[in-house]
Amino acid sequence: MALNSEAPWDQFCPDDYVKRNYATPLDVDKQIVRLVGKHLIDHFGGGLHGPVKGVDVGAGANLYPALCMLPWCSEITLLEKGPKNLDYLRRQADLEEGGFDTAWEAFWDELAAYPEYKAVHAERRERFGKAAAPRPGDLLELGGSAERWGVGAMFFVAESMSSSREEFLAAVDRFLGVLEPGAPFAAAFMLQSEGYEVGSYEFPAYKVDQPEVARALDPLAQKVTYHELDFTLRDGHEGMLLALGFRRSD
Repeated sequence: MALNSEAPWDQFCPDDYVKRNYATPLDVDKQIVRLVGKHLIDHFGGGLHGPVKGVDVGAGANLYPALCMLPWCSEITLLEKGPKNLDYLRRQADLEEGGFDTAWEAFWDELAAYPEYKAVHAERRERFGKAAAPRPGDLLELGGSAERWGVGAMFFVAESMSSSREEFLAAVDRFLGVLEPGAPFAAAFMLQSEGYEVGSYEFPAYKVDQPEVARALDPLAQKVTYHELDFTLRDGHEGMLLALGFRRSD
């Protein structure tokens, strides 16, 4: 068994990760972005909710969860354990350097098909630079935090940080536990992942399927819809699962 504390997070290379996964936008990621955008529009788009604080736990080198939250957030905490990933996120939020890389425009273009995103298209880089707040932190240590967020994302994190079932369950619990009651969330999982490689380093994973994800979410989540995406990015996994729901309010 490989625990989260034993993985080589200090060596996680964001440039390699982006090159492998996002430099050429995949149809499955575009589909995910559209589904998440619609989920958030259905909740926030009626104008009944003011600006909230968002969180992307284990943000890594992936900006599209934060871009999905952008129209409704005054601040987006990008919680990240890997130091190189933190440096990457800080560069992406640096308006003096031009803001986020053009690679992320393809994902924003999917969102901008919705009027709610198109309305902030012209100021997307400035808004991201002002809202994005990269922060060092370990998802598994969030349990004692009194801070709460009004919208949350967790993309390919809980099942991709160790091979431990206990740590997988703890990660899901910590994520949902820091959301305000009724807050919308989006969480994505690699199904049946056997681990993955970034640069020349191997990283662990815990094999999950939809029923296990549902059992993990159920104690603190409500009104969850599941989208199983039949796509294999690499050898060693069997597709992706996107869960869209809300933090329990009872």
